[in-house]
Amino acid sequence: EVATTSRSSLETLAALVGNADEDEEAFAEGETDSRGGKFDPTIGQGYKLAITVRVGDRDEVGPMEVMVSEKGEISLPLIGRINCNGLTINALHSRLSGAYGEYYTDPDVEVQFAYSDDGISPYGQVLVQGRVMREGWVNIPPTRNLRLSHAIQRSGGFAPSALRRKVLVLRKEDNGKLIKHVIDFKAIGKNGELDNDILLEPNDVIFVDESNF
Repeated sequence: EVATTSRSSLETLAALVGNADEDEEAFAEGETDSRGGKFDPTIGQGYKLAITVRVGDRDEVGPMEVMVSEKGEISLPLIGRINCNGLTINALHSRLSGAYGEYYTDPDVEVQFAYSDDGISPYGQVLVQGRVMREGWVNIPPTRNLRLSHAIQRSGGFAPSALRRKVLVLRKEDNGKLIKHVIDFKAIGKNGELDNDILLEPNDVIFVDESNF
């Protein structure tokens, strides 16, 4: 069954498209963006974390996965509840190393995001709407290499009535400027125009209109 877009959603997107500027440069390959090496996501409610504490060659804690509570806390053996809301992984690593250092000598703490396609991605999401099989949010993976084709694929692919020659990508810049980019998706495969298979950023909106044919 093909997902359907409500009239209010379509009207909202139409307003966004009408107010957006077309800016080819904003999508040029190789530009630095928030997903580059300097990007360090912070921990928030609903995120899953994978934690292991080793002493020597023995795992004293874990490996285990814990979910951040509504209060921004996780609960761990020996040290109890730890507030980690807003911390980076490195900051939490330091906090846990200090806490477990009260119980073990030179604990080796490993902590990382436990990523899953159906969970909350700390690296952000993009919204896919219109004539795709499943509308909704698509997670950006830890590699942060989510391209337009990947997002369409994870939405179940195009619906039969999709207008593939004019796929819209809307992006809000840090200065509040909304940019529209029109992608000829057919040209990506037919003509090998891979530059059009752009890297997506958190909160990008992809809209696939309906073909008149």
